[in-house]
Amino acid sequence: MGRKGAMEELRIEAQQAADELFIESRLRFELTVHRVEPMNLADHYTIYFVAGRMGPLAVHWRTERESFKIAVREALERVTPAR
Repeated sequence: MGRKGAMEELRIEAQQAADELFIESRLRFELTVHRVEPMNLADHYTIYFVAGRMGPLAVHWRTERESFKIAVREALERVTPAR
């Protein structure tokens, strides 16, 4: 799988994490993930969302310890208030 396909897979996992948190009433508003891009640091990614409700989110993903979706959930829970 190429880089573009890998980033699309991460975008889907990030969207699943955001959707689950909203359904669980852990986010006040729905988020739509626009894209995921790797940062210059190893295991760090930036998630960009559609619309202006939230700016880009930096995520540190410890690939040997957790899934990307879990890393996104933890990052979102730290920066967004629950409903």
